[in-house]
Amino acid sequence: MGTQIERHLRRLRIEHPQTMSFDTSDSLLSMVANGMGVAITTPLCILQAAVHRPALEVMPLPATGLSRTIALVTKQGGLGTLAARIADDTRVLLRNWTLPQIAAQIAWMARSVGSIVLDPLAHEDAACRCVAGGSTRTLDEQYNPN
Repeated sequence: MGTQIERHLRRLRIEHPQTMSFDTSDSLLSMVANGMGVAITTPLCILQAAVHRPALEVMPLPATGLSRTIALVTKQGGLGTLAARIADDTRVLLRNWTLPQIAAQIAWMARSVGSIVLDPLAHEDAACRCVAGGSTRTLDEQYNPN
């Protein structure tokens, strides 16, 4: 996410000093909640650091174009139907618990929560391709060349 945020800020021509870096959203938002700077983070990180939420003002970035995709990646055929069940259960949790929590805690996000795509990829092969050494191969070919 950090790289994606940096790219987004460069595209907007926003220069910023970076004086600290954190590994956990709780540490980051604790510092912000205590008046030590600002941060760009995701709605999920804000939910994770709920103890700090009352002291935080959450605002949108000044331009659209920043998003992320969460994917479940497994070895092809390695988990049978378990991977599909995990993906389905995750979509249900996001739809029924996480997204409503985000909408309830971050009022301006309530409008966009409905546009979040929670459906499986239309073409599952698109989910199992990666680029390595200039050529495109499936993940199975990448890690099991024999």
